Amino acid sequence: MAIPSAVLAAGWIPFVVVIVLTLLFSAIYIRYYMSKYDSELSTTLATIFALTITLLTSAIVPVDIFLVSYMKTTDGSFKDWANDSASRASIEHSILYGYYTLYALVTFCLFILLPFFYFFYEEKDEATPTSCKSRCCTALKYLIVFILVVATLMLIGAFVPTKGTPNANSTEWKQIEALFKDLASNGLEDSLSFIISVLSLLGMMAFIMYTVRGKKLQNCRLAYPYYLSLRHLEANDRSCIRKCLLVLRPFEMLFGFLFLLVALLIFISLLLTNIDKAMHSKGYKIGYALAQRKLPNPVDIALVFCQMVFPLDYILMSGIIVYFVFCSMSGIRNIGIWFLWIRMYKIRPRRTRPQGLLMLCMILMFIVLAINIIVYELTPQYSTFGSQKYGNMTGGSNTTSTPLHQCTMEVAGEISVVARMALLLTRFFYKMWFFGATYYWGTWVFLGIYVLGFIIAVIKKRKSSIDGEIDEDDFDESDDEDLLRG
Repeated sequence: MAIPSAVLAAGWIPFVVVIVLTLLFSAIYIRYYMSKYDSELSTTLATIFALTITLLTSAIVPVDIFLVSYMKTTDGSFKDWANDSASRASIEHSILYGYYTLYALVTFCLFILLPFFYFFYEEKDEATPTSCKSRCCTALKYLIVFILVVATLMLIGAFVPTKGTPNANSTEWKQIEALFKDLASNGLEDSLSFIISVLSLLGMMAFIMYTVRGKKLQNCRLAYPYYLSLRHLEANDRSCIRKCLLVLRPFEMLFGFLFLLVALLIFISLLLTNIDKAMHSKGYKIGYALAQRKLPNPVDIALVFCQMVFPLDYILMSGIIVYFVFCSMSGIRNIGIWFLWIRMYKIRPRRTRPQGLLMLCMILMFIVLAINIIVYELTPQYSTFGSQKYGNMTGGSNTTSTPLHQCTMEVAGEISVVARMALLLTRFFYKMWFFGATYYWGTWVFLGIYVLGFIIAVIKKRKSSIDGEIDEDDFDESDDEDLLRG
């Protein structure tokens, strides 16, 4: 039976809307931080495109979950159009190709697009102008290194031996049979999965470094504009943004409480998931895969419940992702971009240089890839099955007296459908358990550092709104701006 157009429209139209909103958000964000006196159109467009593509890798996850959930009715049986395995496979493949396309574009942006424009801008010399051809040639020379790196990662992912499918009669097969039925994958998929896993691992490090700092800032106070000099204070007092923030000032405590509540729910949910994995997962050799959630998880339960009212779960999931992204942005804004002990770039509204924008975009891309893993850790039931339920083990229609249960990996296949993101992660974590184990322990590190940072924030003496935000070289940069305008 053909897939009804209403099903495809309900799943993909919100995603199209999100694409437009994501593009607008990326453009506004990049424009907000872009220097007014030192910018280049090619760099701006490249960062907007790269940031948009990366954010879409998170935006497609709710579409994936909605489509697999929409295949079943409230009584746990498949809908008429979804009874045909070919129809289900068609939807699954379309989502899978969407993931492959977006992650391939992310790889292209990180290893080709952004490095090229970074070195392209580095060759710009106002004193002795160089031709565009000369700048392109020099940028391509440096780009060879990045091409060799990505080629090496692809070869490693495609040819390095990984854990294969165990014998169907072995004990190990009995352990993983409940997780997924199909271990097959091709070399190209393994290559892309390996590259994204390496990038996500770097993103986890950046996530721990920047997002924890950003969450602490969000919880302690509202993120008001950062003042760089007395002249900037006067300018901010006249700005429209400043006037809007003054209007919102009476609600500062309310917003602060809401931020604290969201952070607390996320912390508790991640903690419970990790404890659940420690107690009931299949162990590190299978990447701490959790066949069934045993402990209650407030965020996971809320999302599963909200999926009954479309598109409430989509909005909540997007809100969680946006919260993580804004915390990460706040952390990067506060810490800056460093190489070891050397500060490379400061991220300041209207004053960030093109190279700083490119580095900012790359760090955000790494972090968003890690956020995709964190979201899976945060909502194991919702991210795997959505609101799917089952009432018997035959796949047929249920009677009203049949009790319904949340779908688990033990009934995956004919009884329920696994979201493609969950399938890709679980399958790869089994084949290369190191990544699954690292993400698991990385989550523990994130939770530990967050608790430590929160305690320090509570007992530490509160600073004024401009204390620590004005660096000595801010005044030097202001002088440079005056020279550029003169």
